[in-house]
Amino acid sequence: MPTLPSVGPVEPDSGPPVRLDSAAQGTQFVMTPKPGDQIDALLPPVLQTTDGRRLELRGPVVTTDRTYFVGAVVRVGR
Repeated sequence: MPTLPSVGPVEPDSGPPVRLDSAAQGTQFVMTPKPGDQIDALLPPVLQTTDGRRLELRGPVVTTDRTYFVGAVVRVGR
């Protein structure tokens, strides 16, 4: 039976970092992908708050096949 090669310790990745920006229109959640990361546009990322609200993030630009966002995605909250 074949075995998988050893690749060293695995580090969990919870996804791209999210930061809060204050803007005139309100608080803005910004998720910026690391180089090489792709953020799915068909199933956009969702942040769930401690009170159970779900905040969907969207990006203004997608790839030509509309599969991935290009650049940062944002959610403008109150």
